[in-house]
Amino acid sequence: MPPTSIFSGTVLFQFFNLTTSFTEPNFSPFSSCDGTFSCGNIHSLSYPFTGGNQPDHCGPPEFHLSCVRNSYPKLTVNSVVYRVLEVNLTGTSLVLARSDLWNNTCPTKFLNFSLDPNIFYSDNGQNVDLTIFYGCSSSPVLVQQQNRFYCDVGGVDLTDSFFIIGEVPIDSIRNGVTVPFLINVGAELNRSLLPLAEALMRGFEVVYSDPYGDRCDECGRLDGELGYSDT
Repeated sequence: MPPTSIFSGTVLFQFFNLTTSFTEPNFSPFSSCDGTFSCGNIHSLSYPFTGGNQPDHCGPPEFHLSCVRNSYPKLTVNSVVYRVLEVNLTGTSLVLARSDLWNNTCPTKFLNFSLDPNIFYSDNGQNVDLTIFYGCSSSPVLVQQQNRFYCDVGGVDLTDSFFIIGEVPIDSIRNGVTVPFLINVGAELNRSLLPLAEALMRGFEVVYSDPYGDRCDECGRLDGELGYSDT
């Protein structure tokens, strides 16, 4: 039996006989995964997070981070880029903010929330939905004046733009985006204590879950090393 076995075609587990004395260097394919990832004010992230100089096989691609100008980490999911504002390793949670809505209330593309709820769960009681409509001449509900804002995208005046906090009483949204954000931020925005652009930069909280966590824990108990392969 070869030294590496494959579970479900994704997570690789490699076990070593600890009673064997090795006289040659260890050429484990996972030996380069011992380091941690740091960027900006986020420090010392380890599995399942990967990034920086760590090869892709060090962890699941859903948790791969990139460091932008040594300033902040970013997470990319289905072409939507999120800034990682906070990481709580004890509570297994992240605070994320949409990069296309960072200090920008008028994106050029209308992209909705795209995270897999089985991996990044946002319906955890900490967030409320914010729906932004662009260039709508009519509204499904009565919109207060403080919920309206001016928007110009590529020279096109989308004056009839507004936002709604909470449930939207329509089945589909055209010319708009929906994104979760923190409940306390929503309360400030509702009372006009916070501009829309700043509220979007406060982000929202997700609880993360490694889909391979149980098998990885078992690998650790057996003094193994773990990595990832999409084959």
